[in-house]
Amino acid sequence: MRKKILVVMLIVGMFMIPALSFAGSDDVNWDSYLRPGNFIMQAGVGWGWGWNAWYSGFGVYGGAEMIMAEYKIADIIPLEFGAAAKGAVTFGVFGMGINAGALATAHLSFKGLNLPFDYLDNLDVYIGLGLGMTLDMSSYATVPFQLGLASSSGASYFLNDNLAIYLEETYFANFWASSLGVLLKL
Repeated sequence: MRKKILVVMLIVGMFMIPALSFAGSDDVNWDSYLRPGNFIMQAGVGWGWGWNAWYSGFGVYGGAEMIMAEYKIADIIPLEFGAAAKGAVTFGVFGMGINAGALATAHLSFKGLNLPFDYLDNLDVYIGLGLGMTLDMSSYATVPFQLGLASSSGASYFLNDNLAIYLEETYFANFWASSLGVLLKL
């Protein structure tokens, strides 16, 4: 229980320290790469694995997301919220698997924050939570179809306002996937 309290305190502190440091300042320009109405496409490659998944191995990953809303904490910290669809086709020694999920997402960008490390200005971190499915198409599958929780977390590094490289960890019902790829904001 103490660890949970510590984690919550750390998360709250992550948001409060920057907000308090900018309180009363008129020159705060903390911005985001994303806006409501932006449509995002992702494509990547990676590795996936799962319990009783005979298709653990190399995969091709994709996704689409629509940013629906923006909220500023204390009129300073920008958070964007969206809806995403993510999927993966994974190839293993014993077969192939298809994974998909529908998720609600939240993004936090560091654009315009002018941190001591300039490269952090290009960073957008995000999380997602929703419903996922896994379809094991191998001949050894004991449970070929599973429906359950889907989650994702990752970071995008924007090369310009519309193009980013992303690194992401996604969970689909019973299958974990790590991917590296390209994100395009339309």
